[in-house]
Amino acid sequence: MAVVAWETSIRNGKVLNVFPSAKLSKGWLDALKTSIVAFNNLKLNVTFAIPNNAQAIPPDGEDGVEVQFNMGRGTITNQAHGTTFTLTDKAGQVVNFSGTSLHGSTQTLKRSFGGPHLIRRAFITVPDKPQMSATGGQRDAGPNILNFIAFHELIHATGLSNDEHSATGPNADGFTIFPTADAGKTAKDDRMILNSNPPRIFAPPLTISPRVVGLINGNW
Repeated sequence: MAVVAWETSIRNGKVLNVFPSAKLSKGWLDALKTSIVAFNNLKLNVTFAIPNNAQAIPPDGEDGVEVQFNMGRGTITNQAHGTTFTLTDKAGQVVNFSGTSLHGSTQTLKRSFGGPHLIRRAFITVPDKPQMSATGGQRDAGPNILNFIAFHELIHATGLSNDEHSATGPNADGFTIFPTADAGKTAKDDRMILNSNPPRIFAPPLTISPRVVGLINGNW
């Protein structure tokens, strides 16, 4: 996989409109809104918006937003432009998406009209009850953890694949693969550890490195 561009009409508009699923918890809706603000504050060549009249992506046709943000677990299936597609791994096996793990997934639907395949829709899925280890056992992950997951998936929605993930280390950022959840005294104090060695890097804040900035801007 590699960086994939959105269709020209969308790319020219420089905005990806998002539909938050009606099934989203308040925690995830807040995380989506927070992550959009953080992303837009980066002043990149593309921004995200939740229009007041946002419509869900329909099973067929051109109506609706570009990006849909859903909560789920188990087999993840979406429909758009007359196509039904299920979340699979690199080997093509259907993924049993964990509803408690601290992760997300972004599926894109691409089309070609004689040229390269370009993105027309993106479906972001996050776990419906993300959990983490803390003093006293497992508990719901705090808002900073949800914010990080949502922010990370927005980056994928711009057209970046897993191959473009940032590594842990001194340049770790909001697109880093395999961050570690760090439980606070309370859920609101939770944070992600992006680099555990000096210099230690945490999220919040939600930031991206110059490398990821270049990848996103170059795609838009």
